[in-house]
Amino acid sequence: MFALKQESDTFMVTQTYEQCRPEPKREQFLSHNLPEPQRRDVEEGRHVDLGSTRRAEPIKRKPRGEGADESPGSEGQYTTNTFKKCLKCETCGKVFHFKSGLNEHQRVHTGEKPYCCSVCGNKFSFSSAFKVHMRIHTGEKPYSCSTCGKCFRDLKSFKTHTRIHTGEKPYSCSICGKTFRDLSGFRKHTRIHTGEKPYVCTICERSFSQMINLKTHMKIHTGEKPLSSGPRGKRYRYSFGLKAQMRIHTGEKSHFCSTCGKTFKQKTQLKRHMRNHTG
Repeated sequence: MFALKQESDTFMVTQTYEQCRPEPKREQFLSHNLPEPQRRDVEEGRHVDLGSTRRAEPIKRKPRGEGADESPGSEGQYTTNTFKKCLKCETCGKVFHFKSGLNEHQRVHTGEKPYCCSVCGNKFSFSSAFKVHMRIHTGEKPYSCSTCGKCFRDLKSFKTHTRIHTGEKPYSCSICGKTFRDLSGFRKHTRIHTGEKPYVCTICERSFSQMINLKTHMKIHTGEKPLSSGPRGKRYRYSFGLKAQMRIHTGEKSHFCSTCGKTFKQKTQLKRHMRNHTG
């Protein structure tokens, strides 16, 4: 009886143990048959499921900034608004990211030039232009061409020069198709088609398409003749006049007739000669 009771108790205990022991879950069974990295992923996923619902839920972060929208898609809108150009020039309407950029830009309209060269007195609106100018006095040329070794004061001139070696001409005329290495040459060329002459003489109001032509013209009013063939030589206003005078002394005849091959010192002499062939 006791033995039966003990056996019964044993049976009951055994039965109770079997009932209390949880059946292996499908994930546990699979994890024992998976490679080590995959088993670890399954176990980590199970641990997350066993955790509290509060910890398992993803943390929702509110976008920073004033007046942030909590509707779906607001995160993308916030990213766009972060870099929104909100500073506008009241004169030309150009917009800027930062107030410092706007303040510097406004000098274009006001004519303010706060940067002054202590050597020659030239003034500049922008610090970048002032730094490049100072290299004229210091002789600094930090940009060196790896092909020919020529050095330059500013990065823009250096990049334009390298296109001589690469043959790159990124600026193309949409009218005639002519290409250019630098932007300044391209702009000068387009004025041929548009007829634009933005450089005006303040004395006679004659206009020019290029600044160099205006400077040359101003010598007529000022009487300036900066070119000379020597200490006591005749002075000239234009370089072509000086070159013509120098050919008289050197005997050089750089102008030649393509019909008969005769050479001349001056272009005017060649033109007179050509009438003999054309009649």
